[in-house]
Amino acid sequence: MAVLAIGDFDVFTDKILGKGGWGKVYLGRQRSLNRQVAIKFLNADMTREADFVVRFRRESQCLASITSDHIIQVYGAGEHEGAQWFAMEYVEGATLQKFVDRGRKFEEPEVAVIGLAVAKALRAAWNSPEKIVHRDIKPSNILVQTGASPENMLPYAETRKHGSSVLFTNFRNVKIKVMDFGLAKLKKEDNEKTLPGTVMGTPKYISPEQAQGKPADIRSDIYSLGVMLFQLATGRTPFEGDTAISLLSKHIYDEPPSPSSYEPKVTREMDSIVLKCLGKLPEERYQSPDALIEDLDAFLGGKRPRVSMGDHTAIERKNVSTTGVTIVRKKKKAPVLSMLLLLALAGGVAALGFVPPDGTKRDFPGNLKAHWARWVTRAPQPKPEPGPGIAGHDRLPTPADPKAAKRQEAQEKLAEAARRADAGEATVARQLLEEARMADPDSSMIAGIEAKVIAAEELAAREKERAGAKAQFEALLKDAREAKEPRESISALEKAVELAKKHALEGLSEAEARLSEAKARVASVDRYSTLTREAADALDPEVALEKYKEASSIGSSDQVTALAPLIEKRKADAADKHAQLAAKLEGEKKLAEAKAEYEMALSFMGTNREAQAGRDRVVKLIPVDVVYVKGGMFLYGEARAEKDLGSYWIQAREATCDDWAAFLAVAKVAGKDVAPPKSWSSAKPPEGQGGLPVRGAAFADVLEYAKWKGPGWRVPTEEEWEKAARGEDGRLYPWGNDFDPLKSNVANRSTVPLFPATKAGDVSPCGCFDMAGNVMEWTTSEYDTTKPIYKNVKTIRGGRYDSPEKGAILTTRTPGMGADALEAGFRLVWTPP
Repeated sequence: MAVLAIGDFDVFTDKILGKGGWGKVYLGRQRSLNRQVAIKFLNADMTREADFVVRFRRESQCLASITSDHIIQVYGAGEHEGAQWFAMEYVEGATLQKFVDRGRKFEEPEVAVIGLAVAKALRAAWNSPEKIVHRDIKPSNILVQTGASPENMLPYAETRKHGSSVLFTNFRNVKIKVMDFGLAKLKKEDNEKTLPGTVMGTPKYISPEQAQGKPADIRSDIYSLGVMLFQLATGRTPFEGDTAISLLSKHIYDEPPSPSSYEPKVTREMDSIVLKCLGKLPEERYQSPDALIEDLDAFLGGKRPRVSMGDHTAIERKNVSTTGVTIVRKKKKAPVLSMLLLLALAGGVAALGFVPPDGTKRDFPGNLKAHWARWVTRAPQPKPEPGPGIAGHDRLPTPADPKAAKRQEAQEKLAEAARRADAGEATVARQLLEEARMADPDSSMIAGIEAKVIAAEELAAREKERAGAKAQFEALLKDAREAKEPRESISALEKAVELAKKHALEGLSEAEARLSEAKARVASVDRYSTLTREAADALDPEVALEKYKEASSIGSSDQVTALAPLIEKRKADAADKHAQLAAKLEGEKKLAEAKAEYEMALSFMGTNREAQAGRDRVVKLIPVDVVYVKGGMFLYGEARAEKDLGSYWIQAREATCDDWAAFLAVAKVAGKDVAPPKSWSSAKPPEGQGGLPVRGAAFADVLEYAKWKGPGWRVPTEEEWEKAARGEDGRLYPWGNDFDPLKSNVANRSTVPLFPATKAGDVSPCGCFDMAGNVMEWTTSEYDTTKPIYKNVKTIRGGRYDSPEKGAILTTRTPGMGADALEAGFRLVWTPP
């Protein structure tokens, strides 16, 4: 199985769940929670749009905050090698479109159940602080969970014979979820993110306001849901057309038919709900998902929906068409008198019963009028008669010359197209131009008006590109401000400067100044890190002192403070004072004498002020690479329990690959079977990696290394490791109790371990580097003696470069087995033999 690791997720690249216009979806796994997920990689051509990446990141964060049983949950998002991806809830099933494509017949209760689930999803999104709108509700974006495949789901009509216990079989008993909120925008940011005139959505399901490029809100989603309910109830959508523009025109101008006019079995109640959703104006529809949910609940409970039982297209309203003609729409009364006469001719039949269109004979109870009304509403309804209007519906009075009427219609549309083009409404202008061309292809005005429309389209395209560039520019500046690493800030600022130069955007000078400042800051940090590392590694005390002074001139930190006693120690070694100090390290009295000599050394160096902060926790040590941990009480573990330990010394840095290679060479001569780490191709580390922490050494080999190191050396216990990392006050991180992403190498801020002490902020109170991150470290303590699975398994402590942020907490414990053991390094403690 091919696996790609991105962040906390594994992508099974050979397990494609689906693909479409947005990209490909793969099966994956979230490692931290050990659960299956679906991971979608978006098409590269989409991510190349100027403002897409910015919009994608913002919308992913918003969608991840929404929780609903009817929305595919978003777990995370990011970028991998330039491709945008997001991880979401994995639901095994099929889209509603597959049921439609295979001719699945939906009974009214099933239609209501599906509509109720989608309405609840829309409510959850709309009630979020960002007021999220889907903008593309359609069957292919509705997912039906496992057990509801098109092959094994029976229609309601075939299951109701088994009794009410299986009513709405399958569709009521499975989860229905809305997916691909990818077209969603934040309502309160619409004016910034979407230019006027931009049409978004699918033509068959689009709302009239979306078709005109106007802003959309939750009522637009309710309209699209109404189209889908119409389709499920009748097997077709309310408007059909051969081209996208004809569909858009019908959504804008034509009144929707009632579902029962195509499917006589549709009840009057369902007609009312669907037509309420399909109101031509947003204010004629349900004003929120709550109102629609209330009516669907009532319908499923056998109650009368609150929506008016009258005709939803009978609202008298005045619209101004694109020709400037005022349109008044009224629906005419259906001719039912002749049907009443027909019933009267039936004589006594009406008193005993009737045979409705489905062929089932039923008896009339006492209220003949009510049952006759119910029968009539289930019969096919007559279509409205033509009246005044446009677009093939409610037409204007036809002149004597049909061609003259067409020419007049074309002239009016062309005039309106010119006006819209001058106003910058290129999309509407183009639509009017094409309608005029169809009405009068030979009009001499077309060429001139088309030039105006083309100019408006080109201007709109340029403005859209510039607006997108400006949005991306602002987002890059924000990314630079919020960057967790200085180099991330530089990368964002370089892109912002390039974008501002290309599009002549305001703010170029400010961005260039910030870029220069960021580069200078990074250069200073790099120089500072190099100096501290070179000072720590220099064997010549004079060289170390020069490096130390230059680093101190750049800035002060615990890392620099810790260098002073280390340099003084090396001076003492150079002056052959090693033996004198060793003799004074027996007991607390001799330790005090050693501290007094330390004070004298500080005075000799003339750096007492800079090193004063580290005086009480860093002492001169016999081995060159260790720091002193004072004995006494300290707070241990998450419970912060008090524990008492004696004094000891611990290595300031993790053991390196060079250290391990030296040990391997001696072990080989001695005939001991010690294997190099799996990442090495030989007994020597890869070129250039000798100074990196060694990883993957077996615990038994680490014990042998300690013996080889000499008397007094050993692997620390958990308690010894934690006190060296946290100090006596039980802090969460080496530097305090607040997480700072810049201080340690965790959470993939570097894709590999760094050289020890590279992260200047990851230094403990006693002077140990990289206790929170870089690589995890072995201890001799058992992980869990109560469970057989952990028998003889040692505990690994600390975080590593690819741990989540919580891995940097110093109380984190990890069993030394499996993949974690292959990533573990170590450092040793020393006590006088």
